[in-house]
Amino acid sequence: MPPKKDTTKDTRASKSKESKDKEISETNESNETSETTETTKRAPTAYNVFMKTELPKVKAENPGMNHKEAFKLAAGNWKDSPNNPKNKTG
Repeated sequence: MPPKKDTTKDTRASKSKESKDKEISETNESNETSETTETTKRAPTAYNVFMKTELPKVKAENPGMNHKEAFKLAAGNWKDSPNNPKNKTG
């Protein structure tokens, strides 16, 4: 005996292309609004500034070292760096 055919109506509504486009444009507009109100960017931390200069130095001194190891070494250098606020006596 062949399986019964499902005669129940699909309750999921399919959206027209126009309504989908409208939703997408509304979403994009809300994203643009939040981005334009967020005009200022936070200043990089002392650690970020240090790492930006230290990592290229470490890589230049150790050209065969992979990025992960170079980053560990540079981060270790931060511990004793005079740029580290924890090392400043005041």
